Amino acid sequence: MLRTPCASVFVFGVAAPATTMKKLIAGLFGLFKFLMFLCMTGMVVLVFSNVVMRYVWHSGVPESEELARVLFVWMTFLGATVALREHGHLSVHAVLARLSPHVRRGALVCGHLLMLWVCWLIISGAWQQTRINWPVASSATGLPLGLFDAAGLFFGLSAGAVLLVQLIDLLRGKDHHALADTARPTPPSAASS
Repeated sequence: MLRTPCASVFVFGVAAPATTMKKLIAGLFGLFKFLMFLCMTGMVVLVFSNVVMRYVWHSGVPESEELARVLFVWMTFLGATVALREHGHLSVHAVLARLSPHVRRGALVCGHLLMLWVCWLIISGAWQQTRINWPVASSATGLPLGLFDAAGLFFGLSAGAVLLVQLIDLLRGKDHHALADTARPTPPSAASS
């Protein structure tokens, strides 16, 4: 039985089949979605139980508000990363649809380069803030305040990786989600005839 060769990707110096890498990446983003679910569940439980305790027993857990805030920040950055991979963020399809395919590809490459630069700014700023705030303990829970900044560091690194893969696909000429969604619209007069 003949097997068709598939492209390999090097991970830590070891060649891995591209399908294995796709499965690993899909599993990683599935983990991100599950962590978002846990963050949302944790926030709901913490806030709801604190509200009930305040109204029924006239007391609350001061740590719950701060923990809910940490969960919210991490859930937001996890969600932004997942949305970036799934092309869920806003884009200007009305402008891209009017461009020729080559100009559209160039615009997308320029956009990805700009977004990679912004990721670098986020990474460098979040890294500095994480280092500064990690030794500082929060007042209610005693957790390091750098946990908030580490979420930005996580986003910058993961979003940068997603954008880099998308940019490489664009430069290789592979079909890109943004290119597929912005096919030239049919003029109304041609559609009716």
